[in-house]
Amino acid sequence: KAILHDERNMMSVSASLNGEYGEKDIFCGVPAILGMEGIIEIAQFHLNEEEQSQFKASTNAIRSLIETLPL
Repeated sequence: KAILHDERNMMSVSASLNGEYGEKDIFCGVPAILGMEGIIEIAQFHLNEEEQSQFKASTNAIRSLIETLPL
């Protein structure tokens, strides 16, 4: 609905990160503004040290799971 009606709402989506939150080359759930073009902007909020550590642990877990996939 947000894309179809170009609502430009902020929603949690899986997006390709290219430096946001200190991560690159990974798809991860983050808040983003959605509109007719899809993801318009990935919202970046300040994460405290604990939150940043938890986010890094999540992206590391995703990377570890990807490595187990047969190619």
